[in-house]
Amino acid sequence: MAAARYSQTGRPLSASTICSTLGALKAFFVWLADQPGYASKIRYAEADYFNTPYNLSRTGGAQRYVEFPTLAHVRAMLDAMPAETAVQYRDRALVAFAILTGARDRAIVSFSLKHVDLERDVGIQDAREVRTKGAKTFTTGFSPSARISGKSLSKGSATFAR
Repeated sequence: MAAARYSQTGRPLSASTICSTLGALKAFFVWLADQPGYASKIRYAEADYFNTPYNLSRTGGAQRYVEFPTLAHVRAMLDAMPAETAVQYRDRALVAFAILTGARDRAIVSFSLKHVDLERDVGIQDAREVRTKGAKTFTTGFSPSARISGKSLSKGSATFAR
């Protein structure tokens, strides 16, 4: 399988493609071994032939470095955003809130003011009202390193505003 190539490009298959294909084949053969008419012909142990070699599975499942903006990039973006209308201020506030809390975009759009505690510098992600991943309730503290201007929101300053 390591010598297999993409039919369109002719390039070798990546380690992650090989691992996911072998995993799907293994799951299919385990399922097939349970089906009437096949149970006597295919044993569960035969699905083990689709295990990936150790080094290939380590390479195929490795986490890759993902580029992301630095806080300086975020500050430059916020500085470049217009702030003349209420909608533009809201947009800036959403970006600032996202960087302060690290909350997911789906959760951020479902936050309301009652979910923000400026006294304790936290965002309360109540799964009954905020669309959190896995419907989990938790509290997110404002990131100290994200306070670009060095001022706390609880002091009444608009940390990211002009």
